[in-house]
Amino acid sequence: MGKNLDNIEQGKGEDGERFSRYRDSLTNLVLTDYLEFRWYVDGKLRFPPDCLGTPGMDGNIKLDKAGIEAVTWLF
Repeated sequence: MGKNLDNIEQGKGEDGERFSRYRDSLTNLVLTDYLEFRWYVDGKLRFPPDCLGTPGMDGNIKLDKAGIEAVTWLF
């Protein structure tokens, strides 16, 4: 949690550069911040990002049932 996956996906920063190399060289790749999951096949995003939940103002995570089912299907 805490990483901006949009910036990483766009190749920004050290993590973004690393992600770009992995995406270009691996057939299957999952980019995650442990709440949001993005699956790439042959360098292309396969499905829209799926989220297990969202962090609340109190620091607790509010789970998303549909997101949990989607991530479960992914794996």
